[in-house]
Amino acid sequence: MGSYEYYPLETGETALLPQETELVINTRSGHALLIDWERRVVGAEMYFAPFELPLIQILLHAWPSYVEYSKCIRTLIPDPRLAEQFVQCIGAALETQNKLVLNVALEPLRTVLYGCNERLNVIGLEIAAVYESGYLLTKRHERDNQEHE
Repeated sequence: MGSYEYYPLETGETALLPQETELVINTRSGHALLIDWERRVVGAEMYFAPFELPLIQILLHAWPSYVEYSKCIRTLIPDPRLAEQFVQCIGAALETQNKLVLNVALEPLRTVLYGCNERLNVIGLEIAAVYESGYLLTKRHERDNQEHE
């Protein structure tokens, strides 16, 4: 039997999900359901791997705020010394405006978040970058698929 967390993802002014709908996550298995309580139906289901789940949880808990790079990295990398090296590298890259080093240091995090995004997109959500700061859970923005001349 698992432990469940419920995320309605709505404040007084902003909602990421339709009214009476929650994302319900089993924190032991990583299984997640989008439940419409009014209609009493499961709108979607997905699974987050053990290394993805803590990242998804910090983004959900922080919403509507963003999560700083340092917290994301410390959540993703279980070895505190290695995580701290990444955080220091990111900090130095931001301070010196070295985009190459910043991109290299963020690549493992971006790769994991990209995989999570594929599942979140199904329910109309995405993880968006907050310029040189961190990541934020938000509504999915439709991309213009037309070619530009």
